[in-house]
Amino acid sequence: MEIERKFLVDLSDLPFDPKDYPARKIEQAYLCTAPVVRIRRDNDDFFLTYKSNKDSVVFNIDVYVNFFRKLFGIRVSRHVFKKEVIIHTPDYTRICQDLDKLCLECETYGENHKLLGPPNYYQVFTNNKHDDAIKEISLQMEGLVEEMSNTKDGVLLNLLNNYPFLSVKAHKSVSDNRWLNLLIGIIVPAGLLIWLNIWRYRVRLDKDLKTIVKNNRDIQERIKTTF
Repeated sequence: MEIERKFLVDLSDLPFDPKDYPARKIEQAYLCTAPVVRIRRDNDDFFLTYKSNKDSVVFNIDVYVNFFRKLFGIRVSRHVFKKEVIIHTPDYTRICQDLDKLCLECETYGENHKLLGPPNYYQVFTNNKHDDAIKEISLQMEGLVEEMSNTKDGVLLNLLNNYPFLSVKAHKSVSDNRWLNLLIGIIVPAGLLIWLNIWRYRVRLDKDLKTIVKNNRDIQERIKTTF
């Protein structure tokens, strides 16, 4: 089907040590070649891909799995594993301070938005603005997870897996288009079902924020007693 060439690099001639840089382990195996069906491994992620011989259309089953997960609100678990090579050791003193800041933002957001109560039906379908506060909380959390994943402590790594993946848009309006939101809102029962679904995501967001705060405190305690 195609010709590929591989080259073996002489590591002794490199001006740097490859072990000092992050790496990904990639493998793939073919189940058949007509059509091309293969299993690909990227570190601890595995993908089943399909590629036709004629039009070169690539089918990635993982894309469809993620689509249906988002459609039905199925949670995705976090998997943080110990790294063989660590470039930068976490700054635990600053991390504890950042965890305090993140806790405050989560608690403030929960108090101001009353997520457990039913949302205003009119505002759900007229307010198409993004929730920058939740987006910022998510970015801060993911940044901390990324930095702390460089730790050598197995208990701390397990605590990182307790962090949820935040849905930064699911608790707001359906679309960025205000007129489309209004149209959906006046259609019965579609508008009512979407309103109930948004309420469900608000309740889940409230639980996620409380989980983040609790996990932050557990991590701070672990840092204080270990490092």
